[in-house]
Amino acid sequence: FTLFVGRLLPTLVFVLISILYSRKLSFYDYGTFQSLWMYINISSVIFSFGLPTAILTINESIINSLFKKNKKKVIGTWGVIFFSINAFLYANKQINLNVKLLCSILILLQAAISIKEAFLIKRGNEISIFSVNLCYAIVFFIWHYFLLINGYKVSILLAGLIVLQLLRIVVLQFINAKSVYTEQEFSEHTILRYIQHIGINDTLNTFSKWLDKLILVYFITPQEFAIFFNGTYEIPLIGLIVSAGGSIFTVKMAENVNNSNTLASLFLNGFRLLSNIVFPIFFLFLFFSPDIFEVLFSKRYNDSITIFLISITVLPLRINSYTTILQAKHKSRIIIIGSIIDILLAAFLMIIFYQMWGLHGVALAIVISTY
Repeated sequence: FTLFVGRLLPTLVFVLISILYSRKLSFYDYGTFQSLWMYINISSVIFSFGLPTAILTINESIINSLFKKNKKKVIGTWGVIFFSINAFLYANKQINLNVKLLCSILILLQAAISIKEAFLIKRGNEISIFSVNLCYAIVFFIWHYFLLINGYKVSILLAGLIVLQLLRIVVLQFINAKSVYTEQEFSEHTILRYIQHIGINDTLNTFSKWLDKLILVYFITPQEFAIFFNGTYEIPLIGLIVSAGGSIFTVKMAENVNNSNTLASLFLNGFRLLSNIVFPIFFLFLFFSPDIFEVLFSKRYNDSITIFLISITVLPLRINSYTTILQAKHKSRIIIIGSIIDILLAAFLMIIFYQMWGLHGVALAIVISTY
């Protein structure tokens, strides 16, 4: 619960900021603002290359040993990934060079924070993460709101966030770690292959989740992107519940990897718990979306409502993290196959449905591919 609340705070603050910015900024500025955060969030996940997930299921001493033995390969791999994600970012001609450079720095910092937090979760430091994230969320909101009322400029916004993230890393570095969990031991070859699979899978999952926006940002105007983004905005509570629950369940499953009954029980109990939250939220938004949109965004984003109603039909699938058992048993190859199918099917359907129904068809393609 502490981990969930600690992760929920910054996300809820960002939702509040998104509501304020969507009401006050022009469609162009708001669309650009959300596209930049999309780049940063996607790229930081890809750059960390599955390491936060792997840390939760692998003995820390083994990870440190593997990185020392394969330092050149690791640095080379990170270099290639960083160059690739920046090439994708710099291809967007609607963003100026200074903003792109600031985004690149934020990508590095955000990836470093996710890795550091994974180590702290592994060691049982959820309360420390909560405290840091609480302070971060407060300052994060103050900085955004200050610029909104005193003259919004995206380059100044990103520069301030870089300073804030640097302070966050320094504070996390000084947190005293508790005892480390013990897990089943695997060979170094198996561990390396597992980390590679997890990295590939996290990259594929990220592309799958953001595929529609990643493609559309290059083909539609920032104004259209703003409407589509608000229409496909993921309800933050759902993603955080599944993410925080998945992190805890993965650690617990790694401790009981040889006991199939315990694994099944953990998964089932998690499913029952999370369904009590997800289903009420789903039906609330299904029946009251027009009212909610009018309260949050006034009437500026009424064009987003139909897109939103299509996209939330995927929520019943968000009840649990279906890959936790496979991760605990290091069966990441199966996860990768599923992710590839998801991406290929989504891309194929998007091409067809966009011709038929425009942006509504893109949202529908993601829903069908996920199912």
